[in-house]
Amino acid sequence: MHYPTDIYEMSSGNIFFIDKRNFRIRKIDNYGMITTVAGDGQDAPTAYDQPANSTSMLKEIYALAVNNEEELFTSD
Repeated sequence: MHYPTDIYEMSSGNIFFIDKRNFRIRKIDNYGMITTVAGDGQDAPTAYDQPANSTSMLKEIYALAVNNEEELFTSD
């Protein structure tokens, strides 16, 4: 992790956060396993037509929000 921000702990025990300098959104599950849920670790050119999944590239993640269903909302 490099410069984690916007940390959210859910009622399920899962934790979501921005791994800002690694250009990823990460999740820590109840067992301590860290997984990437968005971003591929590469600084991206500005692109507006890519899906937000683990194969997409993120540029500069400014904010993260997570609802009760653990759906992610971010500004990039």
